[in-house]
Amino acid sequence: MKFNRAMREAAAYVAAHEDETKPLAAQFAGFDPATLQNFHPGQRALSLGPADLQPTIDLAARFKLIPKVFPAGDIICDCGH
Repeated sequence: MKFNRAMREAAAYVAAHEDETKPLAAQFAGFDPATLQNFHPGQRALSLGPADLQPTIDLAARFKLIPKVFPAGDIICDCGH
């Protein structure tokens, strides 16, 4: 539960401070910070719910990447809320 909360808070902070955190991200990834200067990430999700994941599960089952469809809620912990 604490881990989920920390990850959500970190994602919210980075979303609000993209330019300030780019040098840290570049250092962590091991490349030149100038590479990220013109990078603008898409919308950042702060949570993941069953409705976000179910279409991926359905397609994976349809294309036989997994044996069968199952409810996404079975693998998403709601303990971080």
